[in-house]
Amino acid sequence: MLPPIHTSKHRNTLFGLPQLAEHVPPPGDQEGFWHLAPDLVIEIISPSESADSVQEKVQDYLAAGTQLIWLVYPKTRLIVEYQSSGEVRQLSGEDALEGGDLIPGFRYSLKNLFKE
Repeated sequence: MLPPIHTSKHRNTLFGLPQLAEHVPPPGDQEGFWHLAPDLVIEIISPSESADSVQEKVQDYLAAGTQLIWLVYPKTRLIVEYQSSGEVRQLSGEDALEGGDLIPGFRYSLKNLFKE
């Protein structure tokens, strides 16, 4: 597995792409900021982040082509999922994260994620 990399203007967001080579610019164009978006973003929301800043990030990622975003709110044990199709789901309790077409077969229970 590749280590997480920073390629986002949102410096506290990390992501690793299994098919990173498909997204890496050619050798002559690798200086500076790479204009690419992760397929999946998992953002842990801290209490100090404002709703406006979180929504700005979501809109930036979706506009750049991100397919799936999971906003994780540890304190309330809630996940808000945004899909590129425009669908938004709120997950909690007995729900599970699912990878859909992006990560076929992936399913992870929130009960396991937010263990006591």
